[in-house]
Amino acid sequence: MDPDVAKTPARFINRQPYFWSDDSKLDYIQAVSEKFNKLNFSKDPERILIEMDSNGVIGRSFKTKVCKVISLQVSKYNG
Repeated sequence: MDPDVAKTPARFINRQPYFWSDDSKLDYIQAVSEKFNKLNFSKDPERILIEMDSNGVIGRSFKTKVCKVISLQVSKYNG
């Protein structure tokens, strides 16, 4: 290990979704989903940025990128 390279503090690492509980991940996905659904696609640049290169980032289905527990919970919320 290089002693001249600073280590990333744990408080920053814990902000990464990989380390979140399933409940925290679900809350985040739900909040983003609600925000996304409120945006006016034709006028809101924020929505356009969110969708930009989505196939390259997520692929055709985001459900393949999240664990089954969260995917099932999201499906319950969305009907």
